[in-house]
Amino acid sequence: MSTTWSPPHDNLGRTVVMVPHDLNLAIRYSDHLIVMRDGRIVARGIPGDIINAGLLREVFDLEASVFEDPISGRPMIAPIVTRHVLASHNSHMTNATQLPTSYDTM
Repeated sequence: MSTTWSPPHDNLGRTVVMVPHDLNLAIRYSDHLIVMRDGRIVARGIPGDIINAGLLREVFDLEASVFEDPISGRPMIAPIVTRHVLASHNSHMTNATQLPTSYDTM
């Protein structure tokens, strides 16, 4: 994901281009994102307009929930990682993508 960032006083006539590996940081600190896969632009625009679960799945093969960051008001990504769930703990779960109903019983 390539992104541009403008400082709070962007009247200096400068643009910063960064290629972060942390999507949440890119979303929080960028005014405009360019999302690419295999050398082609898949989406570009304001983070709140383009970031959604479908885009994350298409571009990064990432299953995630996208919700509003309570600090910035921008999208925030919470990956849904099922490979870290131990099979022995599945009895405490309603499906493989949910957290255990109680950590005390694990």
